[in-house]
Amino acid sequence: MKRTIKIYLTVAFFAFFSGCALMYLIQKPDEFKTETKYVKGETITDTVYIPAPYSEKKADKEKLVPVYKKDQTGKETSEIDTIKSKDATIDDWNIERKYADIVFNNENGKFLYDITVQNNKLSNFSYTFTPMQKVTTITKAKVFQPFASAGYSTLDIASVGGGFFYHNFGIEYQFQRDFRYNDTGHSLGIKYRF
Repeated sequence: MKRTIKIYLTVAFFAFFSGCALMYLIQKPDEFKTETKYVKGETITDTVYIPAPYSEKKADKEKLVPVYKKDQTGKETSEIDTIKSKDATIDDWNIERKYADIVFNNENGKFLYDITVQNNKLSNFSYTFTPMQKVTTITKAKVFQPFASAGYSTLDIASVGGGFFYHNFGIEYQFQRDFRYNDTGHSLGIKYRF
């Protein structure tokens, strides 16, 4: 009677594992993992050709840099000193002004400009652009993963088995042979993968 129960249990376990293997071969359910990274591209630096203006218009009224006359105590008055204002306007016209800023710095990249203005004209326009490329990687992770196992104990017991993991939860069956007492046994275990 005892031997018959062992045979039935062995057949039931092998039928269970055969069914699991068949389900694995037929369905193979997978999970998809998506990972997004931003990869820095090659930096582009260039100087732009300065075009001639397509339209020029003279102001209706001449505008000078205001320089106010001073009274005898040295305080400014509300009256404009025309000669000094013209000199200040000419000095202002000859000043070289540089402008630099970041236009954008986001997932598309980084764009910087550097502009020079002198004599009321654009004299230099250069830029630096470092593109960022969005790379999306989709990987398949198997949901159902079978495994095989073998082991030996210091109690002189050898075991052979197998099982499967479904996501992180696993079941394992082992056939065990005790060499000390010349006996065999079965083991069923539950596993969890961290």
